[in-house]
Formats: sequence, C-alpha cells, structure tokens
Amino acid sequence: MRTQFSLGAKASCTDGFCGVVSRTIIDPAAGTITHLVVEPRHRKENGRLVPVELVDATAGEIRLRCTLAEFEGFDPAEEVEVVDGGGYDGSGRGTSTCTLSTVRSGR
Repeated sequence: MRTQFSLGAKASCTDGFCGVVSRTIIDPAAGTITHLVVEPRHRKENGRLVPVELVDATAGEIRLRCTLAEFEGFDPAEEVEVVDGGGYDGSGRGTSTCTLSTVRSGR
C-alpha cells in the first residue's frame, strides 16, 4: 500500500507541533519519495528534511517519530536553481530552470 502525503498537512513530533509539509523530495532513479520538507510555522527558518522512514501519515495529518529537538537537528532544505543551458540562443529561450531542495547523505 502506498502512503500519500498532502502538501500543507500539519506535522507533529512526538512532543508537539513542528510545522507543515511544504514539499516532497523524490529519488528520480527509484521514483520514490525519500524526504518531506517540513516548514516551521511562524518562524523564518528553512524547512527541515525529514526522512520518510520517520513519517506516519494519516488523513490530513503527519506524525513524525522524533522529538522537536531531533527535528531541529535535521538538515535544512536548501533551494538550488539548476539551469540547463542546452540550446541557449541568447534570447532566454531554449533553457529550462527548476528549483530543487538538496539532500545530504549521512542522515
């Protein structure tokens, strides 16, 4: 059975609310979700990369199997702009741009 994650779903740690799900990170080779990006609500911090192994999803709610302190220790989600320069003709056409969140190994 596949687990479904809803963007905007509230996420809670074992000891309290930690934020909302803002993005999913997908391993393109495997076609599977590896991490959720959980944005702390009411704080101007980057979202945290939460491994899906720590996620329990129910109807519209995400429960993380970690404490708030452990959540704060997860790597921040950093946005990186990738531009494919293939076919660039100087006019800005023929390029593609996407925004990615980086995932560091070791977590």
